[in-house]
Amino acid sequence: MKEILTMLVSLAIVLGIIYFTYWLCRRLPSMQHQVKSGQNIRVLERTPIGGNKQILLVQVNEQQYLLGCSEQNITVLDKLAEPIFIEEVKSEVNFQQMLQKYKKGGE
Repeated sequence: MKEILTMLVSLAIVLGIIYFTYWLCRRLPSMQHQVKSGQNIRVLERTPIGGNKQILLVQVNEQQYLLGCSEQNITVLDKLAEPIFIEEVKSEVNFQQMLQKYKKGGE
């Protein structure tokens, strides 16, 4: 009987450690100072050119770069002297509204 009690206490301790580690891992990213995604670097346009290769127009702060990307590397093709302005199309309808419309069998 003593052996079973010892085993159950040991199991409870191990499960407690696992739960504490899980809790700590979930809390740590929110405790650390993180840079917001897309604050300084934005991909303005992406054009696939075959396979897993693509050309990207990237803006870093006020400077724009034309990059060639493949699975193995990224190459700077050009540092643009004048920025290219791309019109951003913003949808008036968000995803949740569209989903509700299609769930109801709408257009």
